[in-house]
Amino acid sequence: MNGYLVNEEAGHLAARIEKEAGAVTDRRSQTSRAFEIVLNRPAQPAELDKFSSPSVSLAALCRVLFNSNEFIY
Repeated sequence: MNGYLVNEEAGHLAARIEKEAGAVTDRRSQTSRAFEIVLNRPAQPAELDKFSSPSVSLAALCRVLFNSNEFIY
């Protein structure tokens, strides 16, 4: 789950989200878009608060979503 393919695809998805959701300063919209693409649902307010921190890279968020139980099953 943390191999080369997942890491590479997380980077590609992060680039797509940056393109679609706007500037790096708008982390909430980027986080929201990541949830919509990967999990096909809007992010909950608690999820937005947790993952919209500037200390969490967008690629890391994508990797977490790809490895989530909700995505796998």
